[in-house]
Amino acid sequence: MLDQVEAGANGVFNVTGPEGVLTMRDLLGACVAAGDADTDTIWVGQDFLRERGLRNVGEHGSEQLPYWYPELVGFCAFDVSKAVGSGLRFRPLAETIADTLAWDRTRGQTWPIGAGVTPERERDLLDAWRQRE
Repeated sequence: MLDQVEAGANGVFNVTGPEGVLTMRDLLGACVAAGDADTDTIWVGQDFLRERGLRNVGEHGSEQLPYWYPELVGFCAFDVSKAVGSGLRFRPLAETIADTLAWDRTRGQTWPIGAGVTPERERDLLDAWRQRE
């Protein structure tokens, strides 16, 4: 995108990238790797979360989760061929995550980040999820 801006390109381009499908599993795995985090990903059922008051951003509810759109198959899947045809190159996902993490660490802020649930609420939800198994 920066190359296109610097070249004075104009028009509308979908630049969601990368080409192909990026799953939430892949994204979270890359985040864990970039942060060198000692983290386990636990996949929690949608009905379980809804029963406990969690909603998609934009839905009415007591707590909202960002980027949780389970009913929207292909959410954020856009044709980027026009952008690629005009020279768009994709940064490696790991590089983008590492740079974003480095920037975030300069802010000196931990919680709240303005989205999601508190760490305490997350812990309570995971405890409840484990107890039902």
